[in-house]
Amino acid sequence: MSDINHAGSDLIFELEDRPPFHQALVGAITHLLAIFVPMVTPALIVGAALQLSAETTAYLVSMAMIASGIGTWLQVNRYGIVGSGLLSIQSVNFSFVTVMIALGSSMKSDGFHEELIMSSL
Repeated sequence: MSDINHAGSDLIFELEDRPPFHQALVGAITHLLAIFVPMVTPALIVGAALQLSAETTAYLVSMAMIASGIGTWLQVNRYGIVGSGLLSIQSVNFSFVTVMIALGSSMKSDGFHEELIMSSL
């Protein structure tokens, strides 16, 4: 392997450095804003496509955020072989939006109530 030349590095902080509180706070807020939209958008799309009430759509968004929080907590805190011990955000995925819309639409056309549709999603 070749030696890494650190002379031209423009890193502000090294791996074990601690940034000042105000810089860490700005970074944390930026990170939260960056993960908030992809976490909430699939739930909003599914709620709009199924023409769910505003209350039910808000509940769907809340479920997505709680599931993301639990998944991230398990990933950050190692429990045996579960979790990486690193900050790995676990969030909802756009891959399943079409499946959830198809399932919800099918159930809605068969006359199922919103609560049963929500429990199936």
